[in-house]
Amino acid sequence: RTKWVEESLEWLRSNPPLARWEWGFLLGVTLLALLLRLGNLEGPPSVDELRHMLAARQVLEGNDFPQYQRSFWTVTLPVAFAFRIFGFHVWAARIPGIVFNAMALLPFYLLARRINRPVAIVASLLYATSPSLIVFSRMIREYAYYPFYFSWTAYGMLIFFEKIPFRFSIWRDGKYLLYSKTALIALSLLLPFGYALYDSLSTFKLIFLSYLVLAILLLAKLDYKDKRNLILVTMLALAGLIVAIWLMPRMLSGFKFAINPTFLAFFFVNPPQQWYFQKSAFLAVLAFVASLCFALLDRKKDAPLAFILLNFLFYLVFFLLTDRPLQPLRPRHMSTIEVWFIILIAVGSLLIWRLIRISSQTKALSLIMGALLLVISLNPAYISTITISQDGLLRMGELFFPDESKLHEFMVTHVNDGDVLIASTYRFYVLWMRQPTFSAVYPIAIATPFEEVASIIQTHPSGWIAIDRTRINQLTFDPFQAFASLGLEYVGTFGENQDEYLWRWQREK
Repeated sequence: RTKWVEESLEWLRSNPPLARWEWGFLLGVTLLALLLRLGNLEGPPSVDELRHMLAARQVLEGNDFPQYQRSFWTVTLPVAFAFRIFGFHVWAARIPGIVFNAMALLPFYLLARRINRPVAIVASLLYATSPSLIVFSRMIREYAYYPFYFSWTAYGMLIFFEKIPFRFSIWRDGKYLLYSKTALIALSLLLPFGYALYDSLSTFKLIFLSYLVLAILLLAKLDYKDKRNLILVTMLALAGLIVAIWLMPRMLSGFKFAINPTFLAFFFVNPPQQWYFQKSAFLAVLAFVASLCFALLDRKKDAPLAFILLNFLFYLVFFLLTDRPLQPLRPRHMSTIEVWFIILIAVGSLLIWRLIRISSQTKALSLIMGALLLVISLNPAYISTITISQDGLLRMGELFFPDESKLHEFMVTHVNDGDVLIASTYRFYVLWMRQPTFSAVYPIAIATPFEEVASIIQTHPSGWIAIDRTRINQLTFDPFQAFASLGLEYVGTFGENQDEYLWRWQREK
């Protein structure tokens, strides 16, 4: 092994106790994260965001269990708390996600700190300035909150793993664990696991992958010379297999096996989700390879780098081998992977910096080489722009949120008594605004058959049909031709980007 490898392994294993100044640094980087996330809070909300907002308002109005239950405890209740303080505003609904996303720096720092202090510092700065985390933190959805919950869970897992001795015997050492703090940590880890089972409609269930990583690492610590361990592990494995078979249809509903290589592009080229957008991904790729190599070289029994790497690989492989035909996987789903990726990039970047220092003849030369790598890799102008960008979600998340405001202005002044509404996304906006008043509101989705829509039109003498830009070309029928055949009037499009298409019908009563 080279001098660099030996010294770097020693550096990875050196981890002095937390110093007081680190709490000051953590406070400062958290404030930086908040500052970068507080822009553009009044952007148009998506359908799922409106549903969380409606559910939160229902809670404050006395409905303890609103109809929309997805991520109720993790998202809807924090939004309801914000509404109680600030009132019913879109920006108020975005505040809790931003706060949770920034506060995730505490468990995230502690998690990275299990490797060492420099890694935690660099990783925290990368987290605070991550373009994808900045933009997704403003979503009134679980993706803003995941870094907080996942980082705390991963930190608890790592602490629990480190407390399990090597060559552990369940029969010999089990009693010790029952009467120690380790048992409390184990019990606390049951909470996110149980919640993932409860909220099966949410992508929070991805956290099962981290539990799988923990289980594999724990198996590596068992004393297999003790045959009783083998018997117990076999029994637990069979029980786990039975439970997995029972849960798989529920947990993987909507997923199918498919090769989905697009997720590699979110990390190993120069996508808008990363700091190196429109720059070179050379440093990021090299840093990842360095982290991978040193995770394999580090033979430390409780190597936290291996834990982080396995989490990243398990999550990445899952997304590479699955897809959802009805709701394709999007960049927002990568917020769970980004946590692991940031730490790996921090480790690899510092390893590269150590190599530059050792290889350079002078300190000045090493600083110049390091600065050049940063210049070709980081795009600070883009990071600062994304904090106030109006189209951040469109560019970064491949999401288009229709601006319903123009259509709404028209509808408020043109809807008559007795009119009904058939709408895709606009119906949620009407519910949120509580105007105009329709005699009935019907949904129209991608899979809605034309016969169902025609039946509603024939039943009611007057009404409106509003279809958003995303779904207009995904229906099972051609709306322009189909609605014209029924004598509907095409009113036109509304919004700067043709966000909504509107039709009207009126028959003599």
